[in-house]
Amino acid sequence: MVDRGTSMNFHGQRVLITGAAGGIGSAIAHAFAVSGAEVVLSDVDATALRTLCERLRSAGHAASAQVADLSTREGARDLAARCGQVDVLVNAAALTNIEFGPVISRNDAYWDKTLGIGLLAPIALMQELVPGMVERGRGNVINISSINATRGSVDAAPYSVAKAALEMTSKIAAMELAMRRTGVRVNCIAPGIVGTPALTRTFGGPETRDAMARQIVPLGRVIEPEEVATLCLYLASDVAAAFIGSVVTIDGGINAGAYSLSSLSEDSAPTK
Repeated sequence: MVDRGTSMNFHGQRVLITGAAGGIGSAIAHAFAVSGAEVVLSDVDATALRTLCERLRSAGHAASAQVADLSTREGARDLAARCGQVDVLVNAAALTNIEFGPVISRNDAYWDKTLGIGLLAPIALMQELVPGMVERGRGNVINISSINATRGSVDAAPYSVAKAALEMTSKIAAMELAMRRTGVRVNCIAPGIVGTPALTRTFGGPETRDAMARQIVPLGRVIEPEEVATLCLYLASDVAAAFIGSVVTIDGGINAGAYSLSSLSEDSAPTK
């Protein structure tokens, strides 16, 4: 029986978070640090990464920073070699500067970079770090996906394709590890519209962003990065031992279905 009072305690565990300087990544890093873990922060943005690391350290948490370019497998493997043993791997890095265009447009460099960061780097990190987890008999991998993995996004195929492939890779890896009774679990989190600084910049400010969310998110607001971080902690904890190869959606209801035209009307009212 899992002791639910201590299941979210990560003292003695080492957690690597990629994309740690981003909105979701930094929230996850903070959540694990507060829960007692030693966090290893990785990002390509050296300045933002060091700022986050210093903030966590000043609050009394164990944190270190590893600047890494995860656009290639080699960059991911170099990061793994520098990090050493980890108990939890959170693949949160993603290319946020989306270059919109149809599938038939020729943009090989963008396809390669998006798939490198969003798919090939997580695979390489799993290949390098999970064998150590297997040797120790326990460990967790949390891959941050997106609702775009299943819904698709017009003119943003590389991002959607990378996330869809990441989810399938996670499911297969999870089954392989579980059937061999390794004690290592792999799961995915698929966020919807998250109120990150990058999203806010994309929509030109919080007011425009929030207006958009009220129109297309049944919950009526964006998902906060801290909500994704809390879910990440749960999936990595012992209380979530039955979650193996799961894709857990946190999107405020978007993936539940589509709004009708009447539900988007300003005149529509809740049913009594």
